[in-house]
Amino acid sequence: MMRSPQPSHHSTMTIPHSPLSPLTPGSPVFPDGLIPPAWVRKHREMLPSVVVGFYDLWHRSMGGSLKEKDESLTSSELLGSIEPIEKEKDGNLALEINEKSLQKGLYEHSLNYYREHGKRVKRKRTRLPSPATAGYIRPSSDYHSSAPAPLSIQGWMFRYDYKMATFAEFRQEIDASIHYYESAYTLLVDFFAPQSAITPGAPGLPVRSKRWVEARILADCINLKLNKHIATFKRLCNTLEIGDDTFEYWSWLSKQYRVFGDVLEIATRSGFIIPDPTTIFHTTSSADYRFGGASNSPMAGAGVNPTMVLQHPGFYYHLAAQCNSVRRKKFLAVEKIIQASGDALKFPSSVIEAERNIDHSTLTIELLTKSYEQFKKQKAGRMTLYLASEIAGTYFEAGKYDMALKLVPSTFVATPTPFQITFITPLDTPPLPLQFTYLRLTFNDANFNHYFTHNSNDESNDTKLQWVNCKECLREEVSGEGYVWVKNVDLTFRKGSTKIFEGLLVPKESGDLQLRFDINASREESMKRKWLQFGENSDGEQAKLDIKVNHSAPALLDEHYPIQLTILNLEPEDIKAILKAELISDSQESEDVVFDSNLNVTNHLKDIDLGVISSNESCVKTIYIIGKKFTNMRTLRLTVLYSTSSLIPLTPTPIQNWIEKSEEFRIPFIAPFSVVFNISPQGEEFGSIRETSSLDRIERHFLVAKITSVGPWDICVSGIDLILLDQANAQTKIEIISSSVELDSESLEQVHVTVEVNDAFVFSGYKQTYFIVSPLSPYYFKANCFPLAPGKVKLPRVKMLKSGDNDAAEQEISITAPGFKEPVEDEWYMVFIKPKKEINK
Repeated sequence: MMRSPQPSHHSTMTIPHSPLSPLTPGSPVFPDGLIPPAWVRKHREMLPSVVVGFYDLWHRSMGGSLKEKDESLTSSELLGSIEPIEKEKDGNLALEINEKSLQKGLYEHSLNYYREHGKRVKRKRTRLPSPATAGYIRPSSDYHSSAPAPLSIQGWMFRYDYKMATFAEFRQEIDASIHYYESAYTLLVDFFAPQSAITPGAPGLPVRSKRWVEARILADCINLKLNKHIATFKRLCNTLEIGDDTFEYWSWLSKQYRVFGDVLEIATRSGFIIPDPTTIFHTTSSADYRFGGASNSPMAGAGVNPTMVLQHPGFYYHLAAQCNSVRRKKFLAVEKIIQASGDALKFPSSVIEAERNIDHSTLTIELLTKSYEQFKKQKAGRMTLYLASEIAGTYFEAGKYDMALKLVPSTFVATPTPFQITFITPLDTPPLPLQFTYLRLTFNDANFNHYFTHNSNDESNDTKLQWVNCKECLREEVSGEGYVWVKNVDLTFRKGSTKIFEGLLVPKESGDLQLRFDINASREESMKRKWLQFGENSDGEQAKLDIKVNHSAPALLDEHYPIQLTILNLEPEDIKAILKAELISDSQESEDVVFDSNLNVTNHLKDIDLGVISSNESCVKTIYIIGKKFTNMRTLRLTVLYSTSSLIPLTPTPIQNWIEKSEEFRIPFIAPFSVVFNISPQGEEFGSIRETSSLDRIERHFLVAKITSVGPWDICVSGIDLILLDQANAQTKIEIISSSVELDSESLEQVHVTVEVNDAFVFSGYKQTYFIVSPLSPYYFKANCFPLAPGKVKLPRVKMLKSGDNDAAEQEISITAPGFKEPVEDEWYMVFIKPKKEINK
């Protein structure tokens, strides 16, 4: 009787899936999600590629049995309370384990682990059918039903491409990783289209749905690897009606710039160096997309397009702040519409509520502050002042006026800066006018102190708002005050009036300038400081002067670079002009100079007399600059001070009311040559074998220097010199230890030699050897030792023993070195190693 076969359960067996798979109920991506963040965290932080274990092996010589040893352990020992000797042993063992050696030995195993993961995923990817041929299978339920459809073939393709890209990135196979990331990105972007171009008939993800938000975050993450995201999503957002006219778009765009700035900041802290855009020069006849225009000139377009060149993080933080500011304005416009009509337009109520909880001003200030700190590191003074004003403006919009006032006042050195002080007399002031003898303004820098006295000749008026011109002051010595700026003004104050004193400061150096008040008065919080404009009084005459420069950029280092200045007088009458020129470098160790035809060599030309320039005529002046050491941009600041013919003084020194016109020009500097050295060994020479005092070996090398002109101009070279720096010379010496042995024996002698190497030399040869010495003849033993460090070092110790007669003990041979002093006790011979200088390549 045959036994009936057992029923097979294969058809009902379920294939186990990962807890993070879309096929597993309860997974965060079940049934139609893509990749959860937990998957990346699992492989990056939780699952190791290599596990190293250390175990205390038991041997029968230790006594007892392994079981008895385990049973003898007390609870305290299990918790780590072990013998001090054992603890010391474990510590010594840990010190012997070299982390780098361990990493080097396990590195290949780690690569194999991720390589196998990649192969496994790739096999799954190849088994998928093409979405173009398979098409889109609409679920049996209605499309508008809340029941989600299973993940499409295109979704599985994205999962596998993303996983292969991640594993390739772990293996540091950058090209393969970028290839898979680009494939995944292409598949992912197609999900946002109204109709899929990859899977015919498949609709896109519903806007603002859960899966749509997850997919957008995934795209943002992949964009950090590819940096091709903003233009693509701007086009998609405009198609989906969430484009640049909505606060959602600007919120997203602000986040993109901020994250990129954060990544770039982390990279720079880890040693990444951002390429200097000023070193990019156009040397071909075709147009360069990085420049503003197309021309054959090396500096065509007068600058580099910043969107095409990697900038420092401050640039992207500033863009993020600007986008966040636009986001706030767009949202406030929506809020106005909601308050007026109650219509939230196309925005869901949850989106509106979430946006209301955002403190836009605080976020903008945070981004501007981060940008300010980055530009401050780059020593971009004008940009930091601009950002400070932007922060102040944001504080003002947020109603934080105290913080805004701390940041608003800013100016430049040698720039006339107006200031205003407002005095308000309350309504309960006595009805009779108050007249003061003097008003003293005290600054933290005494050079700016002002002293105003009452001018009884001024006709006092009863207007409620009065402006007092405190400019054109004279610096005089006042008893008890020292040298101060003095002027006679109206110091009469009336009931319920406001009096504004406006003066002018010209700072000579950078720093904080503060006005000190000694008046004790309560402050009304509702009063906000503001600048009052008075149309009938001009705060300075507009300069009617044009400054033009003519030069051929780029400049070469150490070149006497000529710059031709043309100053055009646009005044209706003749003027007398004085020129100041200052060369500013970003480097603190700048040795740059600027000079004129009179060879006044300095980095700041002062009071160069340009003479009298007729109306509508120009003056031409040539100055020269020399940039040294560093190839970066220099700023040439030109200042022309002039006075009209009716006010021309007898001396060339300008007085306080001269009109000033300043211009700044950026000049790039490059190295004139690139030099590459190629050194080929040509052989060695040794001293005569009988010259026991010779410890020198001469190495000969053939030096070839390739000099290339990297600039756009032809250069005439008059001569080339090779200069060896410091102690370097044409012969680099390598010390050789040489010893000779001469025995008086009439028979063959066997000598054993031991060379003890130290940290100062590398020894080439056997450390223990022997040789045979013929009767009545010398034997020369040579040990080649190559020095590792310069300075006074100890030679490797050499110990020689000759065999004793008739099985007697070995006898040590005394070793001497010609020209050296006998060593004392345990000391050994010392030599001085000259440093070997390498020629900069």
